[in-house]
Amino acid sequence: MITCLSRDLRLLSAVVLNFDPHRQKSALYLQVMSVDLIRERYCELQHLSLLYSHVSSLLHYTSDTLRCMTEAWEDVLLTMDIKLAKYSTTLKEGASVADELLVLLACGRARSELRDFLLDELTAKGVKKIGLSLETSYTRVRKYSLNCLSSVIQALQFHLGEVLGMARWKERFGNLGISTDSLQVCIKSLGTFALKNQELQSVIDESLKSMKSFFMWIYVVILKLGEEPVPSNMKQHLNAEELKLVVHFLKKRLAKSAAGSSQSFNLELVGQYLVDEDLKIVEEKQPSFWERLLQEAELDSNAIPWLFSPSPVKSLLQLLNSLVRDVAAAFATTKETICQTFTPKPSVPLLPSTTGDSEVSKIDSKIGELVCEGKRCVYYPSARDLFLVVYGDETQQMRCCRACVRGVPGLADQEKSGTEPLNLLSVQVYNGETLSVLLEYRSSERDDVMFNAVAQLPVKPVLNLANEAFGELALEGYECHDVGRFLTQIHSLGPFHAVSMAVSGPRRLAAVFSRRTKKVRLFDVDAEEEEEEEEEEG
Repeated sequence: MITCLSRDLRLLSAVVLNFDPHRQKSALYLQVMSVDLIRERYCELQHLSLLYSHVSSLLHYTSDTLRCMTEAWEDVLLTMDIKLAKYSTTLKEGASVADELLVLLACGRARSELRDFLLDELTAKGVKKIGLSLETSYTRVRKYSLNCLSSVIQALQFHLGEVLGMARWKERFGNLGISTDSLQVCIKSLGTFALKNQELQSVIDESLKSMKSFFMWIYVVILKLGEEPVPSNMKQHLNAEELKLVVHFLKKRLAKSAAGSSQSFNLELVGQYLVDEDLKIVEEKQPSFWERLLQEAELDSNAIPWLFSPSPVKSLLQLLNSLVRDVAAAFATTKETICQTFTPKPSVPLLPSTTGDSEVSKIDSKIGELVCEGKRCVYYPSARDLFLVVYGDETQQMRCCRACVRGVPGLADQEKSGTEPLNLLSVQVYNGETLSVLLEYRSSERDDVMFNAVAQLPVKPVLNLANEAFGELALEGYECHDVGRFLTQIHSLGPFHAVSMAVSGPRRLAAVFSRRTKKVRLFDVDAEEEEEEEEEEG
């Protein structure tokens, strides 16, 4: 379906493909609808559309940011998880990897099995590589979260708040169907997404600190077990803070994962926030001051518009998808409200369709409108036919003319058969009384090469050929009138391989683009052919 809105915003014209059950075949129809709400609330709709474009682009930016975060994240810990899981199978019943490493941390001694595992499986080089890769990966993910997501959340909060203010202004925006309840849902979804982003930043910060201390400690231990020299900057003992971080890592991260997780241990926590699945590893946290206050006051945060509730088990990507759905539902009410105000006029049959939907969009030119001598006209070009429909008033019927070009006067290189209509590549409005047409025809000199020409088609003589656009005649197809004799200001382009055209009536210019868009030809429409100025860009 292709559409066109009139310049005064009163009428919407659309070419649609409709199936006729009685004839068991499809046909192209021109459907005209009155759109008074768009005309009456044009400024309000323009403002709302601008805000929607801002919100939509910000959501696309958020989705792209999450994709970049996923690409920046590396699963190097999964290799270490596999090695630790394999080693845990060699331990006695009741023993764990965390206990083994805690004994090593407290006493400085390791069993022979643990010593062989550290030297042969993990190795100092492997531990160093994992530590550096993790620090680089987590730093990049944190940068995206802190700099990009935090900024876009603030921008979304501002624009959604502005739309909410418009929804509360019933006198001006009430007819547009903006729902305050659905916008409140969007804002709460955005708040939940913001809280999850802060949670991800906290997880990354905690992981960076604890993993850096752990990998530094285990790296020094492996060097000592292998009787290799320890770098001078790592010879000092762990301080109290670093020791606390290592113990926390051993107790929390080397604990067995819950069922359903892809890991044997809780080593990796960041990657689960970037997939469209529930979090497999959720750390228990103490309730904050505000959460305790709500519990003591027995208040439901979901009932308070500006209190955002966290979603402990949902990932960041899941919450983004939920936000996108809520925003789409909030703005869908406006679309439904506007559609309900459309008043359809009788449809105009154009021609039976033989190629389905491709008939509607076979050429680059879309349905357009012009006013000729006070008459409102809609034109629709198909592959070889040009339909001109004249609007009728309350007492007059719509009239339609089906036109084609079987020959162009003055073109010496065109084929002289005159039986097949020329191809219409593009039709544009030059002014209120003239259409510019881009034609394609077979040359009389070379049968294997198609030539192009640009010409001007006056609308007035074509409208005199229009018939009533109803009845059996319309359903079977209109008589096709050859309008080649009306063409003026014809410019031959030769074998240019043209595909589209743009014109400017006030500047009297036309631009024709080649099929691969590597060439453009500019010329003065009113000038004689030998005075044309041609510009080509490779």
